[in-house]
Amino acid sequence: MIVHVTARWIVPVVSPTVRDGWIEVDSARGTIVGLGSGSVASGRAGQTLDLGDVVILPGLVNAHTHLELSHLAGVVPPAASFVAWVRALLQARRARGVGTDETRAAAGAAIASMEATGAVGVGDVGNSNAPVQPLAASSLSGVHFREALGFRTAAAARIAASTRSDATDAAEGLRAAGHTRLAISIAPHAPYSTSAALVQALQAGLPGAGGVSTIHVGESPEEVEFLATGTGPCRALLEDLGAWDDTWSPPRLPPVDYLQSIGALHRGMLVVHGTQCRDAELTLVRAAGATLVLCARSNRWVGVGDPPVSRVFASGVRAAVGTDSLASVDDLNLFAELAHLQALAPDLPAPALLRAATTGGADALGCGALGRLAPGASWRALVRRPPSDVADVEQWLVADAASTGDVRWLDQLVADAARRTHPGIHGAD
Repeated sequence: MIVHVTARWIVPVVSPTVRDGWIEVDSARGTIVGLGSGSVASGRAGQTLDLGDVVILPGLVNAHTHLELSHLAGVVPPAASFVAWVRALLQARRARGVGTDETRAAAGAAIASMEATGAVGVGDVGNSNAPVQPLAASSLSGVHFREALGFRTAAAARIAASTRSDATDAAEGLRAAGHTRLAISIAPHAPYSTSAALVQALQAGLPGAGGVSTIHVGESPEEVEFLATGTGPCRALLEDLGAWDDTWSPPRLPPVDYLQSIGALHRGMLVVHGTQCRDAELTLVRAAGATLVLCARSNRWVGVGDPPVSRVFASGVRAAVGTDSLASVDDLNLFAELAHLQALAPDLPAPALLRAATTGGADALGCGALGRLAPGASWRALVRRPPSDVADVEQWLVADAASTGDVRWLDQLVADAARRTHPGIHGAD
């Protein structure tokens, strides 16, 4: 059935915002079939649902988080430096000794919080398959990246094979259960924790998710120092963990240049953080067609400073937005993340930030039906109610919409209207 939905604002993201507009959805297919301004123009029979003074926009995409760390919410305090935070994180994980059931339960609660605050897609990174089941049971689409780390070159082939096997098991489980919204891929952790041989082994023949992978890059000054000199807190951490490789020599390159030198910078790569990236590194990311995922609130929590938000967007890099995990941020609310980014770059146009939090993440994760309002896109779209005096709805969405108690979903509103008599529904003319 075709349903014509009218609203005060339609924000397609991929085309200009429409005031006093309409959007048509095919409830049988779960897709958008048209949108426009003024009177509903379609000749198709259907119903009209008037949502009034609301804005309809694509659901947001959290392009980087770690759901398996959700049980550490509020446990690891903010730190003055990155390696200090990593040490506290590792100590907390050892001390808690959480099993799979508790990890899944915490991940499920975190997923529910994402759905309640406007997320429709996710790029989840983990060292286990524990979040896969709750993700598959949710409304979220996206990719679960099975992450690998290991700094010793001699162990690269073994770790890569084990990681690939675990990812294959997860993917086969999803296929057997008929789940299609979640893809499985594999990913290296970071240059300071993952040997070049392991990064390259993981990149060879990426499974199942269209060649999509992800890696933490340029997050901390300690990482930059380590790659340039082979010294500093990152080396001390590896030595303390018994993970140091005596055969390793520093590449003496900035993080992004290093990725390029080992063949790990490509269009399917989500480069996460980039907090320390110079303009020349941003140029390399753009030239490769990779996506830079900003997680600004987490960056401040772990003591690495603020990302160069204005420079990222000025560079023309494909940008997306993530929250990182509940071990380094208060919540997984992407509207709160957008407000923080806008505060860091107040002159950045609101549409650019909205694109990053919708189409940027959706396209990077291979979820082309998400992140946009257009014919063929998913009807899983957000409905929000701005204050009555809002004149620039896009600016409100990125700067003042972190309180998400008004969040509703277009598909649910249309389905509810179809199931029962509703004051807002009437026969189409």
